[in-house]
Formats: sequence, structure tokens, C-alpha cells
Amino acid sequence: MIDRRNILELIGKHRSKYHSCILTCYSFDFSFFEERVLPTLRLADIKNVNVLADGHFLEMAQEATTGKEFKHNKTYNFLPIYETGVFHPKIMLLTGKRHGLLILGSGNMTSSGLSTNDEIWGAFHLDNVGNENAPLFGAVWQYLQPFLNQSLGFVPQKLEWIRKHSPWLEELPVTNAWVNLESLGMELKFLANTNQASIYSQLIENIPNKDIEQITVVSPYYDRSGHQLLQLKNHFQPAKLKCIVDPQSGLLPINVATEGIDFYNWADCKQDYDSTVNRLHAKLIHFKDKEKEYLVLGSANMTLAALGTPNNKAANAEAGILITRPLKNKTWIEELAIKIPENTIQISEQKYQGIAQDAIPRINYQYRVLYAELRGKEITIYLNKNFTGDSQIIILDREDIPVENIILEAAEKDIVVQITDPDNVFKLALINDKQERISNFAIIHRLEALLRCNPDSTQEKLNACLEQDFPDGEGITELLQFVDYNWADEESTGNRKVFETSSGMMRKAKEDEQKKEYKVLEASEFNRLSAESILRQSGELSNSTVKIAEFLNSFTAGAFSKEEDFNESSEQILLEDNAEDGSGDEVDKKKSKRTNGVKEKAAIIKYFKKLDSVYSKKLSNFLETKALTETPKNPITIRSLSSILIGLQLIQIHYGRKFEVISKDIDAAGNNIIKEENYLNIGTVDDSVDSVKGFLSNVLGKFLLLSGAGSKPYEYDIINQKLINSQNQLLQKSIAIILNTPWREKEKIHRNVLLLNCLYFSVGEMLLEKDVETEFIKKLNEFAINLKHKIPDFDDHLDEFKNKSLPNYLQWLSNFSDEKQGRKKLIHSIEFIKNGTIIFNSKLGFSVVHEVIPSQSGFRLTLERAGFPFENGNPILKQVQFGTKIILFR
Repeated sequence: MIDRRNILELIGKHRSKYHSCILTCYSFDFSFFEERVLPTLRLADIKNVNVLADGHFLEMAQEATTGKEFKHNKTYNFLPIYETGVFHPKIMLLTGKRHGLLILGSGNMTSSGLSTNDEIWGAFHLDNVGNENAPLFGAVWQYLQPFLNQSLGFVPQKLEWIRKHSPWLEELPVTNAWVNLESLGMELKFLANTNQASIYSQLIENIPNKDIEQITVVSPYYDRSGHQLLQLKNHFQPAKLKCIVDPQSGLLPINVATEGIDFYNWADCKQDYDSTVNRLHAKLIHFKDKEKEYLVLGSANMTLAALGTPNNKAANAEAGILITRPLKNKTWIEELAIKIPENTIQISEQKYQGIAQDAIPRINYQYRVLYAELRGKEITIYLNKNFTGDSQIIILDREDIPVENIILEAAEKDIVVQITDPDNVFKLALINDKQERISNFAIIHRLEALLRCNPDSTQEKLNACLEQDFPDGEGITELLQFVDYNWADEESTGNRKVFETSSGMMRKAKEDEQKKEYKVLEASEFNRLSAESILRQSGELSNSTVKIAEFLNSFTAGAFSKEEDFNESSEQILLEDNAEDGSGDEVDKKKSKRTNGVKEKAAIIKYFKKLDSVYSKKLSNFLETKALTETPKNPITIRSLSSILIGLQLIQIHYGRKFEVISKDIDAAGNNIIKEENYLNIGTVDDSVDSVKGFLSNVLGKFLLLSGAGSKPYEYDIINQKLINSQNQLLQKSIAIILNTPWREKEKIHRNVLLLNCLYFSVGEMLLEKDVETEFIKKLNEFAINLKHKIPDFDDHLDEFKNKSLPNYLQWLSNFSDEKQGRKKLIHSIEFIKNGTIIFNSKLGFSVVHEVIPSQSGFRLTLERAGFPFENGNPILKQVQFGTKIILFR
């Protein structure tokens, strides 16, 4: 006996078997899917969820949204598939690193389809490509490709994640022969409608038409004429043709010639029939001859549109399986507990008529929105054809209230529109100048949600770590184990342009010494490669380093746990630690916190040292040759920018905080004395990286020196936006930390040059834009209010910066940006430069002149700035070759 069970139970709760899935269906219920199916998938840790559903049904579903769709479960995507008839296969393909689960049957992604209807399914598991089920998986994977290739927006990247993290998919065998399932004592074939053959043509090819004793058809839907039934009858000429229907809810062949066909009521075929739950939706055809039996199960109803004819392809997309075995004591019909009664019914007398030729509901829109995706403040809209004429995009919120109305101008299939309020957008449609809707509604997918679907095992561990609580920042260094120290993106070759951060303009990269010859690509190939490049670049937003930097930025902004009990006085901290060596007074044991400060501190210092090592290696050639032509050429990427931001955010979190350690000293009672130690000492400029000043002078200084190569431009606009946001963060955080650090008098020139380089190499000329400057000042003021640890002189430092240093720099930047007039005022002869003068070079940024030595080709300068090697307590680079002119700051 084949037991009745909910098909979702087969997925199980094993959290390492599967990570991705592709689900296909005709009808799709948003509420049921998000409240019932997705939680089941999440329980099994399946993140990458992709749904393909019939396009016309999805249009109807999006017409009648409740506003709750995509509200709590945004991390899945759906894609409409349009067929001549309908897109009707019911496939669940779950994939993991080694395991696969394939479920084919008759149920849709609805409550009735997966819970209450009488459905039929076949389920198959795989744990290696040598598994006997592997050819079936291979056939299904091959069948899905044309539909998956219709994916738009970021979805192709999600599908690429499936291929990457389930590599066995590309190794699956594919065969047209019968697949022998030895463990089950049967043979099997995958059936589907294709451009080459219909399911019906495959049936008559694989099932002998001799000596068929009985055919049993179970289906809820038929053509009114019963033409498909007659095809079966005439070709196989069975001794008996028994047809089970559901008069309560099915569509019946009331006009069929019933001679030789017996009809039965589904309610009479089930002993435990309950009209509230036993609606027939299963589709199967059973053949029996003297020696074998054959069973067809899947999505196809008994219609011409579903099964097709011997010579014509079917209108519907359908899928199922054909299985066969030698006859046993019980047939599959009997094992399914289908008991055909003696009493037949008169089909012509039944209430529900069959499917007419024009029964599929269609709305004839002028345009179809296939997919819409929000990326930052941009929505990309994918249409079924090129847009022409005067139309608008109307964007609605979850209450169906218009929030934006945008006039369209582009005559293309893919349209990008800018919006002002991304938080409230929900769905959109096209309307004409008469305010009449000329397209379907389309729910807007959100890129930031899709990015969280990456099934990479490292990402999985990182995501779990990001979901933890970090009270007072305690334990936050656990995130550092996931940092990717690679400077370059996964796809950075062939990039022939870089951003010139000083001007915000583009400049050509240096040409290779030997020019390469490149293949001339056809337009289609060029577009495909461009799309792949964009997808690879967009994947950078899910890079672990980028995600950690984003999380820490939110953490330092107070979006997560607060440091409620951190109320130490800054003056008291300085009094307790005059030597700045991290040792403090003995503390009251009652105040002891649960922390592993020693481990935390070691992790921070290790991270700083790793960054210093990476940056030093990239600077080594220039620092050895001291030739400006040898300055680094690799532009700043979203990854490299995120790595330095993590360092600055670690300082934000831990600067001024202490942790308790058990010392070797013994008190009067014979117990070890508990003392306090700083997470980060203030240090001096010539310290190593294990202090605040050491980090600023070495790590940050080197990064700013590397920034002379400019910033990488991305084809994906949202990454460029992310890059700009990160550059603004670099500006705000670095300046705030520098101003919140006490500098000795002899160190102030070093501090001032560091401030200038932070200003220049972060956002460049964008700072001349009033709104950028205003936002920058606003952020600095917010830092002043929210700083947990503030040195006594911070407010004075901030006022001096806002009222003197920043205006002086902006005046200089304004002159420098004016190449015709202003820049000329800044250019001076090097021979008159005095020691202590601050000069500027586009490769090095700002530096202090220590010595000027004439040479044959100009002058050699000894310069000081953060990022140079230390000598006698100062970061110095000697004998740097210049010409005869130089740009002065003052």
C-alpha cells in the first residue's frame, strides 16, 4: 500500500542536505507559499528559492495582492513563464553540495495542491552521480534550462550559485533510454512536452500497443470532446478503458462517444472519501498487458493541450514520468487504494463541462512587465517588447496607494527608473496619458533580499554569526574569521578605466606595453558576456567583507545592542592610564563582566597586522624604487574599501573600553588581583599597528597611499552607489577618529596631513558639492553626540576642523579643480620650497617636505606622511624624484 502523506514532509529538517531549490507550478498562492512552504524550506536551511509559474496566472495573482506579499519573506523570487497554452509542470528540485531531491507530480504551490487535494507524486533522492536516479535528475535539469534561461535581473546569479555549490548538476548523465531502478524493480523515463515531441508521442513510442488488457485514466480535467481519450482508445485498443472523473469539481468530456469507455465517480473509488478534502487533482494513466504494467504520472491532464498528438507538439508545458515493471500480485492502481466500483456513471448527464478550446483566461495588455527589481534607488523593469509612445510607470505601496509616477522615455525592453522612496515601493504597472493601465501589475523584487540567498557554506556560517547578539560589542571579533583579504574582485581583469578620485572623472588606465588582439564578438555574444560580467560584479555585494563592513556600520550607528552600562569618564580614563600602556588600577571584583578581552584584543591586533601586511606588499615596489611611476595601479574596489572600514569600525567599538584580566599579583586574601586593560591603547605615531595612532599612521596611511590609483567603476549601478556610500563612511569615520585622538604638539603636523589625505582620497571633488559637505558636517556632529568615549579636547578639535581646517581645504580643492585658472595659483618652483611645507602630488596625496636636494632631472625630496616607512620616529621616504614644479597646499 502506498501511504498518503504531505509531500513537504519529504524535505525533512536536515540543515546540511540542501541549500537551493527550483519550484515549478501553474497556480501560485503567495500567502500559502510564504506561510507554509517557505518555513519548511527554511527549516531545512534552503536559502536560494526560485519559483517558475504560469505567466497568466501570476498576472491574476498580482492583480489581487493583499499587501502582505514579500513583507516578511523577501528572499525568494518568482518568474512568469508564458506558453502557447499554459506553463503547467509541477517539479520540486532541491540541491545541496552532495544531495539532491526531485519531486514530480500534480500539485500546485497552493494550500489545496500541497495539503488537501488528492494528488500523486514521485520522489527521488540522489547522493552521488553514480546513483541509479542520476539520469532522471539529468533529464529534469536539462528540461529546466530553457525556462531558467528566461530569468532576469539578479536571478541568473542565484541560478549560478546553484551550479557553483551543487557542482554535480553539471556531471549528471542524460539518456533517452529506459533508466533501470534496480532497487525498486522497475524502469523509468522522464516525459515532457518539447519542441521535438509531445508526451503523447513518447507514450505511443515506449508502450507496446499489443495485448493491452486495460487502461485506467485518472484525471480531473478533459477536453469537452474527449478527443484525447479517443486517441488512447484508438491507438492501444484496450480490452477495457476505465476513466475516473470528479463530477464535483472536474471538467468533464460530456460530448465524447462513450462506446468502449466506462466512467466512474472518484467519490466511489476511495473508501475514505471526504468531499471537503478529497478533491481529485491527480493525473495518471495506467496500462496493463499480460506481463507488464506501465504508469504515467505528472502534471498533464487528459487534454490535447496537455498531451498533444502523435505529430504535433502540445500547447502546454507539462512534465511527468513513465514507469514500468513486471506484473505483481497488486497493480499500482491497487497499491494506490483506488478501488473501481461496479457502478458506472453517465458522463453526458454530469454538471461540469470540459475545457473548451478558448478556455484559458487571457488579458490582452499592450505591454507585459516580466520582472521588476529594486536596486538602491533604481528600479529596473523588464518588458516583453520594446517600449514606445508616451507612457508612465505608476508605483504603488502595499496599500495600493500610488507613491511615485514616472514618465518613460527609453525605447527599450529594459527600462531603469530613479525613485525617491525605495522603502515604500511594492508593485508597479505602465499607464498611458489617459491614466489607463496598459500592462499587468508586477511585484517589485528587492536586490538586497536576493543577495542574502547565497548558499555558500562560508556565507551560511557568517550569516549565523551576524544573527548573534553582541552586547557592548563583546564577541564581535568573531566576524573577522570571515574577512576576505583579496584586494581585487572576482572579475576585475579587462578593466580599462579607473575613477580619478580627485576629480570624480574617468581617466584611461596605462596601456599595456604589448597591445593584445581581441576577438570581435557578435552582438548576442557581447551582450551575454556583458550580462555575465554584471552578474559577477553584483555578487560583490554578498562578499563576506562587504557584508561585515555593512553590519558593523549599522552596529556602530546603534541599530543593534547598545552599550548601556559604559559610562566611564574620559578624564578618569586618561588619569588612570597616563603612561598609555593599558594598565589600570585594581578594580572591584563585583563589577566583573563576562568577556574574553584578551582574545578580543588579540583578534583586533591580528586584523590590523593582516591589513598592514596586505597594504605593505602592494606598496613594496614603490617604496623600494621611490619612483612615482611605480605607485600602485590597482584601483580601490568595494572589497578593499570594506576591509579598511572594518578596521575603523573596530576602533569605534573598542576605543576607550577596558576589559578585566586576572593578574599574577596576589591580594591580602591570597587571591589573584583583577585588573583592567585597554582594548586599544592610544599610542604614538611611531607605534606598530597595535594602537590607535599606530593604526592611523600605518594601516590607514598605507590605504590612503594606495588610493592614488583611483576607484574601480562597476557596470552595476548599485555597486557604484555602495562604493560612494562606503567612501563617505571612510571620510566620516576616519576624520572623527583622528579628531577624537589626543596628539602631542610635535605630532600635530602629522595629524593635519593625515586629515588632508582622508579628505582628498575618500570622496575627492564631490566634497565641493554643498549637499555632500552638509551631510559630512551633519555626520560629524552626530558622532560628537553619540561617541561613547570622547577625549576632553574632542569638541575643540571638531570646532577647529569645521571652522578652519575644512574651509581651508575646500578653498584649496576649489582652486585645484579649476585647471584653467585656480590650479595655476598652487603651482610653484620646488627650489623655493622650505622644510615643513605641505605639498601635493596626485600619486602621493599630501606630504610634508623635510629636505630638497637638486638632481640632474629636477629635485629629490624627502617627504613625510602616514603610510611611509618609519625612521627616527617619523614616517619618511627619502630621495623621491620630482621635476621642477610642485603643487603647494600652504
